[in-house]
Amino acid sequence: MTRQSALCVYSMRSVEQRFLDNVQLCAQGVSMCGLAHQQRPCISTHYSMSALLCNNEVNHPLDGSLPVRQRPAFTTDDSRLTAVASTTTHMYTVLFLGTEDGQLKKVVLETATSAYQYDTFRVESGWPILQSIDFDMSNQFLYILTNRSLSKVRVHECIRHERCQQCLNARDPYCGWCSLENKCSTQEDCKSSHWLPYKDSKCTSLTKVVPDKIQITTAKFLELTVQNFPAVSGQLSCVFTIGTKKLITGASGPIDQAISCPTPQTNLLPPIPRDQHELKALLSIQVDDGPDFAAINFTFYDCSNYRNCHDC
Repeated sequence: MTRQSALCVYSMRSVEQRFLDNVQLCAQGVSMCGLAHQQRPCISTHYSMSALLCNNEVNHPLDGSLPVRQRPAFTTDDSRLTAVASTTTHMYTVLFLGTEDGQLKKVVLETATSAYQYDTFRVESGWPILQSIDFDMSNQFLYILTNRSLSKVRVHECIRHERCQQCLNARDPYCGWCSLENKCSTQEDCKSSHWLPYKDSKCTSLTKVVPDKIQITTAKFLELTVQNFPAVSGQLSCVFTIGTKKLITGASGPIDQAISCPTPQTNLLPPIPRDQHELKALLSIQVDDGPDFAAINFTFYDCSNYRNCHDC
């Protein structure tokens, strides 16, 4: 038995038009009518289309021979499809496809002839998913039946994507990156307006810091180059994370994609161990005491820890 399946999408207009085409063809006497085991040639008539549609005597019952043809929007080679459910989120049509071996395929329908699979969830290995897949009242969960179980499955799992690029690369139409909260979530679960959908969005990133290292006994202003920074109205801060310690300094900007902030007071920095020459920090941006986002490496060094000319 083949394990291939195809999913096709038809507009109601094309289906209705093909019904009319078959009625017209039979009225011209060039096709068949009657039940499959009792077919007979259609009788040519001169009735109007409205009369033909209301007719229950001539050429009844009608058996059309012209199908609606369409290229498949989605095909699968690994297992036959046994169930289909669809919904919409934002501007996307999402399909949930059950298979004969207990998988749930999550698919985005882009056009009538184009779709892509973005995730697979195993409901119950080896047991076909039955035909009826239903949504709960919130459209956030699916009820999925096999011959021996009923499962309640969430339509999305945004929370499993921990980084911005990972979130956008998942291509899950429910999920986007909540920039100021530094999490992958639905738009409804993002308190700020800075929610990036996966399509045509770019993650906020720190691409450069000048200087990228300084002597630990000095303090300097740093200039951070940031890309795709959201328009924010809150207070910006720079956060220097050294191990478990966080040191926060005020920041200004962005101006021309640049943010400026000072390094922490030197007396607040942890000492560099005598057998080491530098202290690694993760420099990130924060808005209004929110979570850190858009990070880059920064180094504090101590020249006095070099004991010979060669190392220096």
